Order: sequence, then C-alpha cells, then structure tokens
Amino acid sequence: MKVFEQRWVNVVRVMGQSRPGNRLTFALGVRTSHGQVAQAEETKTHLEIASRVGMQVVAIFTWSSLQPFLDEVNRVGDLHESEAAAVKNMASQRADH
Repeated sequence: MKVFEQRWVNVVRVMGQSRPGNRLTFALGVRTSHGQVAQAEETKTHLEIASRVGMQVVAIFTWSSLQPFLDEVNRVGDLHESEAAAVKNMASQRADH
C-alpha cells in the first residue's frame, strides 16, 4: 500500500501544479478487471489513503459489487456520515425486497 499511496501523492502534486483549482476524484472499484476487494477493511484503507493525500471526491463502484459488504462497511466506518446514511437507506430497501 505504500507504493499505492506514493503514486497518489505524486498524482495530487502534479495535478495541483498543472491544473490548479481542479478537483481530483478517486474511484475505488470494488470488483474490476484488475482485481477485487476481499473485505470491507480494504475499502477503509483505500479511503484513508485517498483522504490523506488530498483527494476531494471519492466514488465507490459498482453498487452490485458493494452490496455484499454493506453491513461490514457500515460497521468499520469507511464512509462519511452522509454517505453512510445513504448506504444504510439502500441496505434497508434491499432488506425490504
């Protein structure tokens, strides 16, 4: 994860120098062609790194890949309060169906 973090530090630095004022978004793919998150704790680690290096916006995709982790993601506190509320709402809708 140190290499991952250092790469993002460099991206944020270069982006700030070349495009001052632009917002940089970190998108975490729960399951992609490059691999997948095995447990919710991994999302927490990625999101902490994104925050530490200065990412202003974070997206997690896709919903169908995140669904199996909803309870655990809420339990470990990966999301900001507003995001957690949205996820809890989606989880309750899932339970109703």
